[in-house]
Amino acid sequence: MKEMKFVHKKAVVGAPLAFGVSALIVLAACGSSTAKVSPAAPPPAATSTTLHVASPAPVVLTARTSTLGSVLVDAKGMTLYTLTNAGKPIPCTGQCATFWPPLLLPSGMMTAMGAKGVTGLGTASAASVLQVTENGAPLYRFSKDTAPGDTNGEGISSFGGTWRVAKVASKAAAAPPVTMPPATMPPVTMRPATMRPATMPPVTSPPATSPATPGGYY
Repeated sequence: MKEMKFVHKKAVVGAPLAFGVSALIVLAACGSSTAKVSPAAPPPAATSTTLHVASPAPVVLTARTSTLGSVLVDAKGMTLYTLTNAGKPIPCTGQCATFWPPLLLPSGMMTAMGAKGVTGLGTASAASVLQVTENGAPLYRFSKDTAPGDTNGEGISSFGGTWRVAKVASKAAAAPPVTMPPATMPPVTMRPATMRPATMPPVTSPPATSPATPGGYY
């Protein structure tokens, strides 16, 4: 019986020791885990990116026709026209615009861009939009042109003027005229005329002749 009590007390005393050892192990584990924590990595350096903005597509191009040579066309290849009277452009509005639709700039575009060989493009305000012009003359299409290359509106007289196909300006027409200075001739000097004194031939009198004596001398 005494031996059993001794064993029982020994077991009771060992329990707190086991608990203490466990607590030390847990604290050591916590301490070791804290020591292994690495500092937060710095954020990546900002990198600059270059945005490439595409240039606006040309609204006026050129095309070759069999009858009128090189002409101006829109992005779909439809022929462009101008309306003039006595060489001055005339605006086409109202009912006129239903037969001759104006060439307008796309929304958000402020400058009329042309393909290679196209010069003199500009814009004009028309009903809160921008219409494309060529050398100050507004550009239009013709409702009767159904396919690229058609020029059915050439020479039509309507709406106060005459419709003409807008042609590509030739290099000869675009170059300024060359003016040549007038040719100067050196002055011609004339010698004064010299008159020789007139020489008259000497006047000779015929020899005097005596009248013949009748009968003579004997």
